[in-house]
Amino acid sequence: MNNIARWDGSNWHPLDGGVSGYVRGIAVSGDDVYVAGFFTRADGGETVNSNARWDGSSWHPLAAGVNGPVFAIAVSGDDVYVGGWFPQCRRSAREPHCPVGWQPVACAGDVSGLVK
Repeated sequence: MNNIARWDGSNWHPLDGGVSGYVRGIAVSGDDVYVAGFFTRADGGETVNSNARWDGSSWHPLAAGVNGPVFAIAVSGDDVYVGGWFPQCRRSAREPHCPVGWQPVACAGDVSGLVK
């Protein structure tokens, strides 16, 4: 089942080709399922870099992804928040569903360790 599946009350079902590594977090918003962890590809070929969105029929990258493992993911409105170990985003970031990509979350100083 390639690291992620859906339970319908009776049986497990794969989400297409799944993802290429482990999943550490799942968030749901409407019909979309967001996954985060330490993987580089979804559905066997789509480059997603540690986070992706499943729309019920296919996987989609969230911008260019991040450069390390993600340990936490949350969705609020149109924003997706991730926390993990990725220095390019100061270890916590949000992706506002637009081509601009990930932006560091404003906080009092840099986060100096892993965000879970």
